Amino acid sequence: MTQMLADSNQFFSSDPYKKYNWSQSTWNKIIAGEVATGMNTTQVRLAWGDPSSISYETSSKGKIEVWVYGSSAGIRALGFLNGKLIVIY
Repeated sequence: MTQMLADSNQFFSSDPYKKYNWSQSTWNKIIAGEVATGMNTTQVRLAWGDPSSISYETSSKGKIEVWVYGSSAGIRALGFLNGKLIVIY
């Protein structure tokens, strides 16, 4: 139990609203477990948690980081360019 309480992925050591000065619209999406293009990787992690896997693809725009979330119920993938979500698969 003590280890779980110390896990920064489970609990914040400071007020996240003060630490991250994001719009209320962004916070509403995070709280609802939603992601949208334009979000950064921290915002997506707060909304959806850690991905099952991360891979990299090269496109004409540059190196795209692909985060995969999924289980037998379905797989979702997100594409990031320079730390910003640009595509939801």
